[in-house]
Amino acid sequence: MTKTTLAAMAVLCAGGVGAETNRVATLPAIVVEASRLGRTKTESASHVDVLTRNDIDASGSTSTTALLERRANLLFRSPGNPALAQVSMRGYGANGFGRVKILVDGEELNNPDMSAQNLMRVPVRSVERIEILHGPQTVLHGGDASAGVINVVSDADDYERKTEIEAHAGNLGAAGGHAGTRGGDRDSGVTYYADLDYDRSDGWRDNSEWEYWSAKGGIKKHFANGSWWALKTFYANSSYGLPGGLYTGVMRDAYGYYGGDVDYGDWKPRARSTDDASSHARNDVYGFSASARGVVDDENAVQGSFSFRNRRSRSYGYLEYDVYGFAASLKALNEARRFGMDNQFVLGADLKDDLLFGDSSRPGALGGENDYNRFSAALFARDELAVLETVSVFAGVRGEAICSRDRYNGAFSYDYATYSYSHAAGASSVSKGVVAGEAGVLWRPVDDVKCFAKWSRFYHAPLADELFSAYGVPNMDLVPEQGHDAEAGFDWTFCERFNAALTVHRALVDDEITYMNGGNANAPDRIRRAGVEASCSWQRKEIGSAGVMYTFNDARFSGGSNDGNDVPLVPRQLVRVYGEWCVCDWLSVRGGMRFVDEQRYGGDFANAGGRLPSYVLFDCGLRVTPSWAPLKDVTFSFDADNLFDRRYVGYGEYFNPWYVYPGSGRSFLFSVRYDF
Repeated sequence: MTKTTLAAMAVLCAGGVGAETNRVATLPAIVVEASRLGRTKTESASHVDVLTRNDIDASGSTSTTALLERRANLLFRSPGNPALAQVSMRGYGANGFGRVKILVDGEELNNPDMSAQNLMRVPVRSVERIEILHGPQTVLHGGDASAGVINVVSDADDYERKTEIEAHAGNLGAAGGHAGTRGGDRDSGVTYYADLDYDRSDGWRDNSEWEYWSAKGGIKKHFANGSWWALKTFYANSSYGLPGGLYTGVMRDAYGYYGGDVDYGDWKPRARSTDDASSHARNDVYGFSASARGVVDDENAVQGSFSFRNRRSRSYGYLEYDVYGFAASLKALNEARRFGMDNQFVLGADLKDDLLFGDSSRPGALGGENDYNRFSAALFARDELAVLETVSVFAGVRGEAICSRDRYNGAFSYDYATYSYSHAAGASSVSKGVVAGEAGVLWRPVDDVKCFAKWSRFYHAPLADELFSAYGVPNMDLVPEQGHDAEAGFDWTFCERFNAALTVHRALVDDEITYMNGGNANAPDRIRRAGVEASCSWQRKEIGSAGVMYTFNDARFSGGSNDGNDVPLVPRQLVRVYGEWCVCDWLSVRGGMRFVDEQRYGGDFANAGGRLPSYVLFDCGLRVTPSWAPLKDVTFSFDADNLFDRRYVGYGEYFNPWYVYPGSGRSFLFSVRYDF
């Protein structure tokens, strides 16, 4: 039986600190869709967190990003605006979001260029469940998943009909609302969902405002033998300011040259200001997906999917992207007895085609038009054999061919007469073949305990802006980064209300793609990463819940000129403590603390500069569910983030001069929700 677990140290359990599991012993096991194998959490040989609707309600989170920070202890760095928040897992620094695959109802949020996944267009009230798989998932998910997978699920297989209307408002001009309905008809075997959301804020800093709205829906047809088909569609629109960083040293003078006499000094007195008050961005995204599963017999099933999306982005007044993404997958699953033992085998293929049309030819841009295409085709296979009743061994392999092509060959020149850059005409392409693999053992002595050990070989291919660029410095010689990872861990639910989990891991990465010396390059040094993900949790519905989560990452260069140096933008420790207390039947209070350790400035590979200081943030909230009949289906909530208005920096760069991105100060939000 599965219990929801979130990162926390097992050793702290003995010290009496618990963590909310958001699962109770009587709930049925949840199939983790991100596993692509129809496995539950305790059947998956990875560190897995599953966040349910109960977790969302108990957390008081006002955004999907905040939910993942609070309940999965993930690191998000925001370059000036929450719409640009970048997720990091397993000790990756700058551009670490490119190593985390994020899925929303089957749609990939990952982009072929270097723009981060926009979780702002995934309103937290529309989410039914989130699955987080830590560590390389490359065999089943490809090169975007070398650090992990986050799978957001809006639809549900529950036939119970329910509708929710929510409105919220707060300081900083925050306002928004959500309307959603889901349910189905058991006789016809049809379930459905639909969500409409709007949100806006003036932002905490100047030019950090945002506004977005989204609509999505889907329908799923279930058959008695376990087969099904599903159709889903979505549209999202977002617009937001781009405040950029605050310079902390000598600034450019009026003519754009370094050496001017503008010295900004300490950033704290200017924390709410910006050095860029005019840059903005707008994104329009729409798409659909179709998927189906056919059960052939008791042992065999086939599952396939197709998805399409289009993203149109406009930013900085001169840069435009139009991205089309097509993806298809097909897999065959076989569960049968082999050699007198239970065996699960999956064989599949993934196809992806991304088309990117970029235009930065307007005045002030570096370059011109881009016409980029990346096509990838992969075959994968995985087998898991139960050699004993409680012990299974598994192995998998993936081979992928990636072809990238652009109408420009990447060369550009500067015209001193017109003060402009231009690309040389032509076309260029790069083709690469990569291989991933995994092997390990899973031991489940009882239903509520799992222990696993796993070895993985993973890879990550260059993004469009790294190979070719309409506005920067491309590098046609980039090769995919590749590495090896070894990890071991356990997950244990005991006394029905407690859960403890611990995973240790170590990875070595060659040719990691980084931005060094003014351009994208494969790091000359090998990078090693070692860490711990741990959790301890307790929950009782009538009383409340409490939790602590701990993540440790040690990321360093190994060999070469940077031997022993820290990888920039990787805090050594993350700690999250949270809890909820049910004061009475109609009132509960909650609170939490988050600690982020100090980290090197981005770009400081030589560790020549200082460090971004560590910081501690507190949040609190309360929830009121009146028992008075006219309001019995209404929920009132109040939540405050950064309760003590801490001035802190979560992201900064060391590219002379140094500049930092101040984090948001205190904010609060009131909300009212009606369920019927």
